[in-house]
Amino acid sequence: MPDLVRDLFTRPKPVVAVIHAGPSPGVPGFRSVRAAVDRAVAEARLLVELGVDGLLVENAHDAPALGDEETGPEVVAYMTHIAVAVRRNANRLPVGVRILCADRAALAVALGAGCHFVRVDGWARDPTQAARFHRYRESLDASPI
Repeated sequence: MPDLVRDLFTRPKPVVAVIHAGPSPGVPGFRSVRAAVDRAVAEARLLVELGVDGLLVENAHDAPALGDEETGPEVVAYMTHIAVAVRRNANRLPVGVRILCADRAALAVALGAGCHFVRVDGWARDPTQAARFHRYRESLDASPI
């Protein structure tokens, strides 16, 4: 396990629970930011109580997903709002972010929300995504994430 991951979790095989944010603004099925935040906070509190080792906030309902170039600022703002609320209720657990097919957007959210890690997509299919991500991470001075 990489050192950054080992430093985040106390157990060698941590259980990271996923909080699926509702559809983002502009995606069919979107209701309201407040409803999404309230649901994510309730899930985070329950998962902390159940003893998970970490939380991951994900926009799983934004399928089909857009890439980094097409993911709009409304998705980044929405996910940042949810991630901040989850962090406040995570009881010191590591919190991560995943934005489907938009790794750099996820990193921006994680940085803005003070999160600890991101989950990334598809680097095996397109290794240039990894290079772009790592260069972007360096430019943001976000290497601890």
